[in-house]
Amino acid sequence: MHPAEVVAFRAALFIKYYDMQNRRRYPKRGLHGEVVLQIALRVLRGEVAPGAAFPNADDLSSELQVSRTSVREAIKVLAAKGLLESRPKTGTRVRPRGHWNWLDPDVLAWQYEAEPDGRFLRNVTEVRQVIEPAAAGLAASRATDTEIAGLEAAYRQMQLTVRDVEAFIAADLHFHLAILTACHNELLDQMSSAIGTGLTASGTVTNQVTGAAAASLPLHQAVVHAIAQHDAEAARGAMRDLVDQAAVDIDQAIRAGSGTKTA
Repeated sequence: MHPAEVVAFRAALFIKYYDMQNRRRYPKRGLHGEVVLQIALRVLRGEVAPGAAFPNADDLSSELQVSRTSVREAIKVLAAKGLLESRPKTGTRVRPRGHWNWLDPDVLAWQYEAEPDGRFLRNVTEVRQVIEPAAAGLAASRATDTEIAGLEAAYRQMQLTVRDVEAFIAADLHFHLAILTACHNELLDQMSSAIGTGLTASGTVTNQVTGAAAASLPLHQAVVHAIAQHDAEAARGAMRDLVDQAAVDIDQAIRAGSGTKTA
């Protein structure tokens, strides 16, 4: 294994992480993107209840100091993502949460920016409990030497940044993306945005639990060891233990009121 291969692999993961983080505003900064963001945040923060009428275009245009055309275009974007619906005579209404496209990277990023609530964090954890143990098992069966080296490098970065919340979350995200990549499954790879945004949100919360980051290191190490040994069963079990502990930390943080709503 050539060192250049490891560097290239880590660079590819960084690009994926950077791309995911920078898709957080639709479609990019500018008047249109800002109007979409501001209206989306109102929906995701629960300022208008599902089923309730949304402010009309004239009111939003005046409040946001933009044209009615900009507001209408923004509403079309949010309607396409399942957040709003517009009908003749009844106007624009917030759709029930069950209609929101939660796997859309923009919706996930907007929810993170709006401040993730307890329901969102628990939903993310449940999805992780279903997907990540299976993904770890696939990675143990399919990971190349270069991919294993990248996973080990991500773990070492977690060790080095355990006292720096933001850097630790980035390293943790790098770790989990490396596992999804090592599955060599295009559909799982496409789920990196959903998993990544969820990890960022839950990591921000769980790292407020004293000692949670340091306590998670042995659990991450067990995942690395199992994948490096190509032991699929052990990898699934180790990842299950890791995500289950994250669920416990999230519940503890929510109960402590660590800056999250409990809806």
